[in-house]
Amino acid sequence: LLDKRYTKLKKDSAVLDYADFERYALELLQTKDESGGYQPTELCLRKRKRFKEVLIDEYQDVNPMQDRLFTLLSGGGARFMVGDIKQSIYRFRNAYPDIFLGYKDSYADYSPDAGSGTGRLRVLLRENFRCGAMVIDYVNSLFDCVTENSPFRGEYEGEWLIHASPSPEVARPVIIAVADREPQKAAEAKRDEAEFIAREIRRLVDTEYSNDGSRVKYSDIAVMLGAMKGYSVEYEKAFRKYGIPYRSESGEDFLANPVISLALSAMKAVDDPTDDISLCALLRSPICNFSSDELFRIRRNLKDTAFWNALTKTSLPKRFKLRSAAYSFTRRAGESGLCARCREVQRKLALWRHSAQGVPCGEFLNRFLSSTGLLHIAAASSQSRSLQMLYEYARRCESADYRGLSGFIDYLRELESGGRSVSDVPNTGNGDSVSFITVHKSKGLEYKVCFLAGAEKKFRFSDPRDGITLLRGEGVFFRLRDRDALTVYDPVCNIAARDKERASTYGEELRKLYVALTRAKERLYITGTAPKDRRERKYRPERAQSWLDLVLYHAFLGERTFFDLRDIPKSDGLPGFIAAAEKKEIIPTKEMLDAVEYEYPFASAAATAGKISVSELREGLLEDDEYNRGMLTVPASRVGYKPAFAGGKSTAADIGTANHVFMQFCDFKNVESDGVIKEADRLLGIAMITPEQRKLIDPTALEKFFRSDLYAEMRSSRRLYREKRFSVRDRLSPDGEEVLVQGVIDCFFENPDGTFTVVDYKTDRVREPRELIERHRVQLSCYRRAVERMTGGRVSRALLYSFALGKEAVL
Repeated sequence: LLDKRYTKLKKDSAVLDYADFERYALELLQTKDESGGYQPTELCLRKRKRFKEVLIDEYQDVNPMQDRLFTLLSGGGARFMVGDIKQSIYRFRNAYPDIFLGYKDSYADYSPDAGSGTGRLRVLLRENFRCGAMVIDYVNSLFDCVTENSPFRGEYEGEWLIHASPSPEVARPVIIAVADREPQKAAEAKRDEAEFIAREIRRLVDTEYSNDGSRVKYSDIAVMLGAMKGYSVEYEKAFRKYGIPYRSESGEDFLANPVISLALSAMKAVDDPTDDISLCALLRSPICNFSSDELFRIRRNLKDTAFWNALTKTSLPKRFKLRSAAYSFTRRAGESGLCARCREVQRKLALWRHSAQGVPCGEFLNRFLSSTGLLHIAAASSQSRSLQMLYEYARRCESADYRGLSGFIDYLRELESGGRSVSDVPNTGNGDSVSFITVHKSKGLEYKVCFLAGAEKKFRFSDPRDGITLLRGEGVFFRLRDRDALTVYDPVCNIAARDKERASTYGEELRKLYVALTRAKERLYITGTAPKDRRERKYRPERAQSWLDLVLYHAFLGERTFFDLRDIPKSDGLPGFIAAAEKKEIIPTKEMLDAVEYEYPFASAAATAGKISVSELREGLLEDDEYNRGMLTVPASRVGYKPAFAGGKSTAADIGTANHVFMQFCDFKNVESDGVIKEADRLLGIAMITPEQRKLIDPTALEKFFRSDLYAEMRSSRRLYREKRFSVRDRLSPDGEEVLVQGVIDCFFENPDGTFTVVDYKTDRVREPRELIERHRVQLSCYRRAVERMTGGRVSRALLYSFALGKEAVL
């Protein structure tokens, strides 16, 4: 009777539902014969000729009517049914997994020797190319454990997954993280879990890499829940707290989103400025940026009127002091700035109200969000997409009876007053966002990182207190009332039906857990809350009330290498969980290995400096890794210039530098006639040396040089060169690579036989000349070659003269 009345109502309204399409299609393809059975119609026989082969995917989710349609259309042709009984999670949509299971159990296994005419065959596809090895090991172990001796063992036994991905990967154990749920503190435990997930996501994005070597992104991560409505609020709060962009299928909290709430308050103030709450929300928001103190100053003398009137009175110039019997209004000192700001708010509201007149709400909202800066405010909290969805929703409402800004606001007020929500507008983040998704909607998807959150959510078994049990395919069962005894009792059939329905629900929950766990490609987290004494509790699969009960039952059986059981810390500012074995690892690809192992054929040339200063020359130059071209070479004549703040005692290097500068600019004849001290005073007078250098000159060491045989040779030479700059190419590196060497030779002179002598002044405090030669052999050799190239002659000797030793060392 109910079906007839419902069918007549749909016919009178000229509408069809989805089930009608299936039912009418079946009526067109089959008809009853004389014996009461069904046979294909002429239309069916004609249509099936068009299909040589029929392939149906997701066959585990079909219902009996759909199965009959596929059977009729395939006829005598081949019918390929692809499905996985373990992923049949749409029982609430009338899916019958037993249909596919019946086919699977009745067909023989395919083998290459079976031939093509053997009829019904089955092919098991157990290779998994999505999940990592440890995820697969964990899933196989978990379901092998929890389905043992259960009616659902046949769905899993013999079909354990095989890891088949050819890509290299890092071995990452599955993380099971549980927060302590103390009595009367379930909300705190849920907050701990949510903030743990948020911190861990931030850690992954900030520090971790995927198997392909790329950085983990927000869009690589999914947080899966058994249900969104009423369960995702804490997680979304934690994500907003930690600044994590996300997209969510949840819509119940859309109007409570702070950015959306601010936009709606501003729109309500534009529509009706006398709405005190909306107007004050607009003034206190970043759009107007009034402080609480300023709102108090606006209101204090005008308490008995709307806030808009108080704002208007405050905006008047000082000369318009108003007094009346009802109230008095007098501007106080220092409020001229507040007066100007109130006038600016009036001006903006007037412009916004004018732009809202006579235009659809979507068109007004498009301009309003830009002019108020709300888009920038939303971008700062990763909520730009939320405002865009509000705009889209306003446009959709234009086709209904809610026209313009006032109509849209009236509609929202109806929703709020009726306790309803904007459920079809998801709270979404930007493109690179974490996905909040239900397990049902995750089917067919995959993510590099998956969090199965809220695993402690109870299974939705039928409540015995309801007294009614709906058993699919068998009918409705009730409690019975004994009128004489005035009691209610359960008949045996109702108890049996309830037990059967409970078993079906349990099987569905097992399959949902299987689907959720196999979405993870690289990393898998299972989180939830449980009592503190969970390790002492005796969990049993047949008595499990949640996914977490199954997970903990398996975890407490013994340690495994493919999962790690952890406790979630309190959320009082603690860092996110970092597993001890979780380190930043990159699995190198062949291209990466080739790049790392590539050997540059001219490596020695790349290590050779193209240009160096002669002061950098030493033994072993360009033959080891100690040479640092990043060091700045400072001319020796400038080392003596110290900043005023340096202070301190002069070093031996400073004294040596002062002696070098004296030898560079002194006149030998003046030294011979007047001595070193007078010549130094002369150089100071003509600013060739500084006062600091004058104080550091060592007259004793210099006088000793001018009395030496070396100086006598220099004075008697045919040609004498001092401070001669040079730039030559030389082969200094082991592979013979040419290097440009630049420097200054302190002195060289021509001997009577036409050869040259090279002299380099040194200040090294060494014990003997041989040690001096060992230190500067390469440098002196370069001087020798430079002089030979500059003069075209031969250097007979190259020597170092040490002012500290008062001796010469000949190479």
